Amino acid sequence: MQGSVAARPPSSGSSTQEGGAAKQKRKKKRLNKNQKKKLERQKKDTQPLDRQQRNGEIVAESTPELSQEGDPEEDFKNVGQDIIEEQSMEDTEFEQEPKDESFSVTRRKIFSFDKKAGKMWIPFWLLIPVIAFLVFANGLDGQLVYDDRAAVDENKDILPETPWSDMWYHDYWGNPINTPGKWTHKVLLYSSFRANLIQVLQSYRPIATLSFRLNYMIHGKASFGYHLVNVILHSVASLLVYFVGMIIFSNERLLSAIAALLFATHPIHTDAIDSIVGRAEALYAVFFFASFLTYALSTNYSFSQQPAPSRTTTSWPWLIVSMVCFVLSVLSKEMGVAVLPLCVGYDLLYKCNAWQVIFVKRKFHKLLSGTLSLLSYDLSSLILSLSLSLSLSLSLSLSLSLSLIERWKQFWLRLVVVLVVLAAYFYHRTIFVGGLAGINMQEHHNPIAFAKDATTRWLSIFHLHVRYVWLLFNPTHLSVDYSFNCIPMVESFSDPRNAFSLLLYLSSALFVILSLLSLRHHRHNILNFAWFLIPFLPAAQVFFYPGTLLAERVLYIPSVGFCFLLAFALMTLWKQGYITQNTLGLLVVVMVLLYSARTVTRNPDWHDQTALFKSALQVCPDSGKVLYNYGVRLENAKNVEEAVGYYQRAVTIDPSYDAPNARLGKYWIKKMNFTKALEYYKRIVDRRPHIYHEFAYHDAGTSPPPSLVQFSDHKWKK
Repeated sequence: MQGSVAARPPSSGSSTQEGGAAKQKRKKKRLNKNQKKKLERQKKDTQPLDRQQRNGEIVAESTPELSQEGDPEEDFKNVGQDIIEEQSMEDTEFEQEPKDESFSVTRRKIFSFDKKAGKMWIPFWLLIPVIAFLVFANGLDGQLVYDDRAAVDENKDILPETPWSDMWYHDYWGNPINTPGKWTHKVLLYSSFRANLIQVLQSYRPIATLSFRLNYMIHGKASFGYHLVNVILHSVASLLVYFVGMIIFSNERLLSAIAALLFATHPIHTDAIDSIVGRAEALYAVFFFASFLTYALSTNYSFSQQPAPSRTTTSWPWLIVSMVCFVLSVLSKEMGVAVLPLCVGYDLLYKCNAWQVIFVKRKFHKLLSGTLSLLSYDLSSLILSLSLSLSLSLSLSLSLSLSLIERWKQFWLRLVVVLVVLAAYFYHRTIFVGGLAGINMQEHHNPIAFAKDATTRWLSIFHLHVRYVWLLFNPTHLSVDYSFNCIPMVESFSDPRNAFSLLLYLSSALFVILSLLSLRHHRHNILNFAWFLIPFLPAAQVFFYPGTLLAERVLYIPSVGFCFLLAFALMTLWKQGYITQNTLGLLVVVMVLLYSARTVTRNPDWHDQTALFKSALQVCPDSGKVLYNYGVRLENAKNVEEAVGYYQRAVTIDPSYDAPNARLGKYWIKKMNFTKALEYYKRIVDRRPHIYHEFAYHDAGTSPPPSLVQFSDHKWKK
């Protein structure tokens, strides 16, 4: 019996087993690409692989292919099944908070209690605002310098006897909105660059003015309190940058901490923090970051390790808080409007998964490839495969449409709220501020606005962008002012500086293209680039002409995008095995120390006017405005003859610069040399007879024309 059993021929069951084994083999061969990635991520989470291990061990990604043997119809069904399974897994992953996989690191508890030692471990992120405060602490004893006097010392809106409502109808400097002839300072130009009378948007910042008034109520005009508030605001902003990084990089603490430390210590921020008038930058940045953070929370983002709730709902209380923070930001400085495009971009990339359209296109490409590969088989197989391809395509399209409707519904609701709030702000600004105002602007403020031809203007703009980016990489040489002729205009294509402009734009375009091609896994790169570009646009001179050629303070929020990209580059080098963990730590420590050292040495330059413009002379020795302001400091210190030398250098560089011409005219009047004085006054009056100038008329002992008296509150005598 046993022998007969042993000799029994193979039954149908054994054939089934063989068929099952073959099927299992094919199934194993078609191992899902996402499952392979998960296995590799588990290996990488322990420690980064070096380059040699990575090349030898990681399995390359591959798409399901048709088997080389077997029934073609069965193979095509397998391809379709793979596509459905991948789409199903994608839908499942969509219901959880997205995680960028390219720089995942092992998570450790940062806030814990050691029971044995009886010690509480302090969260590392609490050190970020402490470090930010310490690096700017030696600037707290600074005086009122440069524009601080106009914003604080001469601003009537901060005085207790001034009605609180006045600040809502005045500009940042306490002047009534749209007062003819009043210089509202550092505003956006809209009119022709050839005109002397420039139409501008007023610097309407009532929340920043309110903060000055609260300072005045506590300690009057003592500068220490104003500086202290600025440094505290910067410390808070640095902490918020950490949490913004947590959102963009999906709760990656180490990467977010590196970026926040770079931001906290970057020397480019000395212009915004050490100057009291820079309060607008730090204040609007705090509300800017808070608006972005609360908007992310309104989409059910979670800072915890647990998966976030379904994305098909909106937390309306958080969305309301976000819009309130936006309003406070734009009322602190107009550039706060840039937070709304960043919020919408985050929603599209992280919550709506705009990259899924590319993913679905890849699925249809697989179906098409599978269909074309069957052309070598008989007609019946081709007809069957085409019908199967059509049915699968229709099912995928229907599934995608239903999914998009559900996923995008809440996005459209949030977008409507954003647009309504934005329209309400512009309506408020129109009511309180009105239209454009006319001011007199001189070429030395922003020579690009007065460029004679488009070639010079655009080549100079491109070079200006290079200077801004270079200041972020190398903030060694900093200046309070970069006006004419600190940065000479680029007048021809043969200028060698154009090579750097070309390099900047080509590298930026390549970065964006590569990020878009891998948008699913590198969407953070696009958002980080937007964090630099969008807040920078008002100062880029592409759409508007600012009232200054280059200003370090305008990089306060754009530097966040720079710090994010730099931190990501360092982390990528470590994760890809190009550097070790110790090398990563060493690089971060060295960069933070270098930034901190430069910030600490830069802070004393803002202590007083003389030190400020003396340091500016070292960076911009050919700036007429810097030469003039340093000459004024010398004249105030009774070094009149030395001051005259600086005035003369200023008018040599820019003969149209009114202020040094007027100072020289006044000097020669005191010397009783009226012929020489008339030479300088004539440059002012003949070139701009329609504009009243204090020195030209007052020092000459005459009254301005009656039509110009309205431009000044000063009473003149013949």
